[in-house]
Parts: sequence; structure tokens; C-alpha cells
Amino acid sequence: MSESDNEKNTQNGNQTDENKVNKLDELESYENTNKNIEDISTIDELMNKMEQIQKIKLSNNKISNISQFLNFSNLVYLDLGHNSLQKIENLSPLQNLEILILSYNNIKTIGFNLVALKKLQHLDLGFNLLEVNDGSLIKTLKFNPELISLVLSGNIDYNFETCKYICLEVLNKLDFLDTVQLVDTKKKKYRSSYVEVKCPKGKKVKVRRLRDYIKFRQDDLNQNENNNDNSEKEKDEKYSPETLEKNTSSYYYFQYLNSFK
Repeated sequence: MSESDNEKNTQNGNQTDENKVNKLDELESYENTNKNIEDISTIDELMNKMEQIQKIKLSNNKISNISQFLNFSNLVYLDLGHNSLQKIENLSPLQNLEILILSYNNIKTIGFNLVALKKLQHLDLGFNLLEVNDGSLIKTLKFNPELISLVLSGNIDYNFETCKYICLEVLNKLDFLDTVQLVDTKKKKYRSSYVEVKCPKGKKVKVRRLRDYIKFRQDDLNQNENNNDNSEKEKDEKYSPETLEKNTSSYYYFQYLNSFK
């Protein structure tokens, strides 16, 4: 790819990011921070526009109940960072939500309360009381197919490397964990997830399972064996897939394992 093509792609990428920002700026929004708000039902400006409001920013308040927002069915952006939330209700009514910020609360569990948010792209759960290293929380997020950015730092047992590995295993579309880009790591992992085997006809085939590797190596061995004086019976007994699969300490098994190192 030429330098001009790279510049063009970069410009296109920047333009896309700008379009996303502009889109958020154009949303019908309500913002009220640092006002010790506990209950939004008294905010007429907000309650009278439940169907129109798409962006709510109420960070740095004292909100303890997220269910107050379930009637805002057209919400795209919800920021409740730095509040007093201790748990998350089922947020299935918020089908259009793309950005959810819940950092700096006292949330202890998420459960399956976010699984219905099929459009969710950015989720910030940083600095809560969540246990994340066991992977159970991350695994529930596989039901959010559009998730590309996740923040988990600051939780009680958080380890970036552990969570990164689980994210790469489970969340196919995730690009960022705690603002660290995972794309290069993910590609490297995918490149090492198969081994190339040369077939008798000279072609190379990519295989991911031991059974397939043995099969192709068996074909290769059979061709070589035909040039020797060994009997067909000895050859079949010595190199049959069944025999090789039973003998897990065989040469083929170690070759297969070594190919992933």
C-alpha cells in the first residue's frame, strides 16, 4: 500500500471518528452534574421529554436506582459515573443504548442485566466492587455483539493481563480494554491458532485439530511407505489414525504442540 493510500485511510478514519462525535453532539440531551440529585422524577425538563431524550449525563450526583431511566427507550448515551449505584436492574427496555458509563459507583454484580443491549458499543464499569478476574462478568458480555470498548480497571481483583486474555477469547469485536488497543494482540493470537501441513500433492493445508493433523501426516507417511518393502499390514498397524490418536506421546502429537509455540 502506498504512502498516499495510508494517508487517505487515516483521513477516512479520522472523518469517521468526527462523524461519531458530531452524531453524539446532535442528540437531544440533558446534562446536570454535581447537584446531589437522587431522584430524577422531580426534574420536569427531563421527565416531560422521555421519548425525545437520547443522551443523559448525570455524573457526580447521588443516584442509587438505575431503574428510573428504563422509560427512556430512545436513550443512546447514559452517563451515571460517580453516583451511588449498588446494583444494576434489567436494562432490556434500553434497546438503543450504545454508550453506558457506570464508573465510580458501588456496583457489586452485573449478572445478565445487560444482555439485551444489542447495540452497546462502549461500557465503562471501572472503579466499582466487581470481581472480574474469574471471567464470569466478561463472558456475559458476549451477548453484546457490538461491544468494542470496555473499561474494568479499578475493580477489587482486577488484573489487566488476565482480563485481556479472557476478552480475546470471548469478545470477538472488542478493540479496547481500558483504552489499550487489543487489535494487534488479537491478530497475533489468531495467526498462531493453526498449523500448516504439507499434503502429498505439495499443497499446504491449515489445520486446527490434532485429528486433522494426524490425518494429513498419515497420508504423507503412506506415500513414503509405499517406497519401502514393509508389508501393507505392518504399515496400517503402525500408522493408522486410531493408533496415533491413542498414543498421545507420539511424534505427531509433539510436532503438533510445538507448532503453536
